[in-house]
Amino acid sequence: MSTVELIQEIKRLNNSDRLKIIEAATALIREELVGEKARHREDVASRMRAAAREAQALYEPGGELAEWTDLDGEEVLDDSVLSSKISEIAITSKPATTANPSVGKFLLEPT
Repeated sequence: MSTVELIQEIKRLNNSDRLKIIEAATALIREELVGEKARHREDVASRMRAAAREAQALYEPGGELAEWTDLDGEEVLDDSVLSSKISEIAITSKPATTANPSVGKFLLEPT
């Protein structure tokens, strides 16, 4: 049956029967879309697993990216520690020699 013939048949039905056809058609579409979505989701998950397996060696001990996990006992300063150290240096420093001594005093002494 062609689409035109199907529409002609639907025109002959009462509204209750038309709604039943709409509900059945909608259910078929929903099932198809859900199936496609599930297949797509599984495809994405499969590709993610494959990418993780490929990258796994990079993160294992001796891998190219594992070296960043060792800090080698070096001190790491974040911005707040660095700012406080700069303030300590400024507080304990002597004013710079300038043509105008008040400029150096203003820059180096805490307020």
